Amino acid sequence: MEIRPLSEADADAWLALRLRALRDHPDAFVATPEETEALPAVRKRFATARDDEAIVVGAFDPHLVGIVGCYRLEATKERHIARIWGMYIAPEARGRGIGRRMLDAVIALTREWPELDHLWLHVMRHQTAARRLYLSCGFQVIGTHPRVLRVGDRYYDEDQMVFRLR
Repeated sequence: MEIRPLSEADADAWLALRLRALRDHPDAFVATPEETEALPAVRKRFATARDDEAIVVGAFDPHLVGIVGCYRLEATKERHIARIWGMYIAPEARGRGIGRRMLDAVIALTREWPELDHLWLHVMRHQTAARRLYLSCGFQVIGTHPRVLRVGDRYYDEDQMVFRLR
């Protein structure tokens, strides 16, 4: 198992796994497959990302089976915060500690970002395995957003979580 930041060469594999996540779990992600497919030049986005502003970490076994992203907020008064997004592990690779290893990698990499204090993430309340993972890694629930996601005629609540780096 290899856990590492993704590069421009991994863009197509990331897009395929991201689309799989969005199609298989529409109740867990805000984005839709159609919105993601419409993103301009995914490969270029990987090529131009600064290592201290945004990363996407992947798990390979031997192909890409897990992804998680993190980006720093842009506003001057929010630069001490980075947001984790898009955590997904393919079902055939779950239950082997991949999520923890990817989160550990994101935490280690972002500790090197200047003046970064907090990692934030949002998780749908019904995603109990993901919530347990985040809590076990040291994230704390700091709020709940009721009915934040609507899929068809069903609504889902979302927890906001924080991990303090310092």
